[in-house]
Amino acid sequence: MTEQLKQIPLLYLDQNILSEIAAGRFHGLFNKIRTGDMQLIYSYVHITETARCSNQEFQSKVVKAVADMNGAYIHEGQLHFDKSPQLRLDEHFANPVEYSNLVSSMEEFAHKFFGGQEGKNFQSLIEAKQKAFAGLMQHLVENIELLSESKAEEIQNALPALGLLPDLMQRQFQEAASKLSATLAAIPSPETFDGASEFRAAIEVAPISLNNIHPPNVIQKIWDQASASGKIPSQISSASDFLAKGVWAHIKDGEPTWADKIGSLYNLLNLIGYCPDNKLHKDDKFHSSMGDQTHATFAAFAQILITGDGRMAKKIYAVYEYLGIETLVCWCKKDANGRFVLLINEEIFLQT
Repeated sequence: MTEQLKQIPLLYLDQNILSEIAAGRFHGLFNKIRTGDMQLIYSYVHITETARCSNQEFQSKVVKAVADMNGAYIHEGQLHFDKSPQLRLDEHFANPVEYSNLVSSMEEFAHKFFGGQEGKNFQSLIEAKQKAFAGLMQHLVENIELLSESKAEEIQNALPALGLLPDLMQRQFQEAASKLSATLAAIPSPETFDGASEFRAAIEVAPISLNNIHPPNVIQKIWDQASASGKIPSQISSASDFLAKGVWAHIKDGEPTWADKIGSLYNLLNLIGYCPDNKLHKDDKFHSSMGDQTHATFAAFAQILITGDGRMAKKIYAVYEYLGIETLVCWCKKDANGRFVLLINEEIFLQT
């Protein structure tokens, strides 16, 4: 299988296109993947977004479509065929509630910066994160002996030390939370805070002007507009300088990974207003946007990405272009006659 994968391109589909295939559309693409002309790869984001769908019948159709196309699960840069998509979905539903609580609390905190969680202040969101973190740590310690039967004796011997771990990590978490609280305390009217709107107002850049930017050199063109306002500190002299000092400098342990760079740059484009996702103050829209951002990190492992979301396609193209990632970003949309067209860099590549 490894030698075979070297001969065919890896393909990543966003949830929109995968759902279309599951619904019985895009037969040509489905057949090309199924017959081995391309190798489909999918990620945990597909699993979580499928799980979020309330229609269980459609959930089954999505995982069956991935299985029929012999999808390979990508994790830590490696492709895995050892578990079926259905099993991975079942495992997702079996995750402990403590894990889900922590993920939700972190998403709620991030949502606040896009105008969501109205009526809640940062302190209450930080406290919710602390409570969820403590709950997960306690759950892990209480159930650690279930991790590996083959190392039961070693784990049993380590339990006294591991019992101290929740308190230690909780203290560290609280220290970080206290620093964050002090920083956020200066924000006026935190219950109605909308970080995206305030950021755009501060640098005097309107989304309508950024959306007239087209490839190539998208990030540089955005920087040219933003810096022309004179609102960016003079010690930041270029787009790369801004990213290094203002975005990636806050990533722990030095040099950011490719996933850090892709995710933070994609998020920055949303924040600054380049082809931004709409109505991010709403829970469902925010979750979809977060999913798109993570899709962008996994799709970088493929040769081809196909998405049905034009805003997503344009942001990912801008990120990949800036970082030198060679993944081909394709946007599938309907033309005025109702026919599907495939666009690459905003130019029609294929009509159906």
